[in-house]
Amino acid sequence: MSLTYLFAFQIPQHDGRVTDTADMISDIEESQLESQLQKLHDETGVEIAILTVPTTDGHDIAQLGVEVGQSR
Repeated sequence: MSLTYLFAFQIPQHDGRVTDTADMISDIEESQLESQLQKLHDETGVEIAILTVPTTDGHDIAQLGVEVGQSR
């Protein structure tokens, strides 16, 4: 599946390891998550990103996850 599938869904601009466009995570929690994810990366090389969105615009969440991951 290509980005054409996501035509109605705008992939948010990456702004760190935590991108909270749905405004679900407090500033303190976001900072803590950023620190924990950075530590995980530093210790293991594993990269994890968190993205919240207010809606998937009817698109399959699993496919959106793949598309967002491939766009980074």
